[in-house]
Amino acid sequence: MKKRLIVLLGAHGHLGRALVSHLIQLQEPVFGMDQQAESDNHELIGYASCDLRSQANIEKSLQKTPFSEYENITIITAVGVFSEASFSNNEFNEKDFINSLQVNLVGVSLFISKMIARGLKEGKTIRAVIVGSTAAHVGSQDIGYGVAKAGLNGLVRSISKSLSNKGVVIIGVDPGIFESPMSSRVTMERQQKAMNDTHIKRKGTVDEIVNVVSYLALSAPDYLTGSIIPLNGGQHA
Repeated sequence: MKKRLIVLLGAHGHLGRALVSHLIQLQEPVFGMDQQAESDNHELIGYASCDLRSQANIEKSLQKTPFSEYENITIITAVGVFSEASFSNNEFNEKDFINSLQVNLVGVSLFISKMIARGLKEGKTIRAVIVGSTAAHVGSQDIGYGVAKAGLNGLVRSISKSLSNKGVVIIGVDPGIFESPMSSRVTMERQQKAMNDTHIKRKGTVDEIVNVVSYLALSAPDYLTGSIIPLNGGQHA
């Protein structure tokens, strides 16, 4: 039986693609998941479409992961949908608010919980790394995004508290603003404000995020379970 499988949710995103390339260089097998029907990344050992808005689709994608071939399962979630400010001209953007909660919090939480449950039933060693956002600490004008990312930190702590006695290790990492298509969609005023709120006065790089996430997934001590790692250049509210 092979040693370790990495299941990466968000394999087609900017951060996800960088993680795949880095992990493949380390000769780690990566099974990718994202909302697209098919994958164009031939470095993956396999791929399943996963729509986080659908409980049935999450369950279907779960069944496609080749758990039985591996002793250890490492799950990384690197997904997120982001919208403009929730309030504009005193109007509340309810549609984007609900979509953000459904994808960023409900879908990710269900995905992680079902993955862990399957791994435990099959006697696997489970580690999970959830990529959140510093918006969990400083807030966001996209209110649904800020609420969802704060909720993911609660998920990390709650699963750790519930399942550490079964050997499950789960760690959160909350990046601040970094160079990505998502950050480029934010107004320059908001980007500059976020950078000014850091001690280092710049955006992070995708390589900095990748290096930390990979360490947490592959090498970090089990004693970090339940921890939320800030990765934001000292950004404050």
